[in-house]
Amino acid sequence: MGHAREPGSVAVAVVEDHVLVRDGVVQALSSRPQFDLAYCGDSLAEVVALESAPDLVILDLDLNGKPADATDARLLIERGSVVLVVSACGVPSQIRDMVRAGVHGFVPKQEPVFTMFEAIDAVLAGEPWTPSELAAILANDVSDDRPILTEQEQRVLVLYSSGLKLASVARRLDISPHTAKEHIDRIRDKYEEMGSRPKTKTDLYREAVRAGLVDP
Repeated sequence: MGHAREPGSVAVAVVEDHVLVRDGVVQALSSRPQFDLAYCGDSLAEVVALESAPDLVILDLDLNGKPADATDARLLIERGSVVLVVSACGVPSQIRDMVRAGVHGFVPKQEPVFTMFEAIDAVLAGEPWTPSELAAILANDVSDDRPILTEQEQRVLVLYSSGLKLASVARRLDISPHTAKEHIDRIRDKYEEMGSRPKTKTDLYREAVRAGLVDP
């Protein structure tokens, strides 16, 4: 890694303040030739300042005694980066901020390297990666930043975020596709009122996991 970019390569930034952990992640990544190291350090702001956003950002939640900046994570995601948090499970509010920012997955540090690679493969393929223990933390979080959904809205959210098309959701619930879409629009509006608007089906899936409505 660290050589000139080749077609098909994946530019990776590793953001971790513990040098031993950071070096271990870099060494693991070096076993796969497609990964090209674009950044290795302890500053998410420095990654944001890079001329080209990395394809993949592997991020620790705590950097030099402070929470990683969810705003910087969001900026990278908006520029096209896939962000995978590899960290000890933080406090629910910290994890929630990263979920709001749109991070694509979480891997606890106690997991083996092959789990990290499974998560990397998943998020690069557009699939969310959320471990069960993280889902439990979010589901048990009693903060008041989640919208209150009706039972029907919850049913629509579960079916739609699990992969069904709106027409299939409508058939399952014996409602019209127009009504199903109205439910999805209303769900998004409710989340926006709480400070987060899930734009994609993957975003809705994350919110459903976070609410404990579906298994990760």
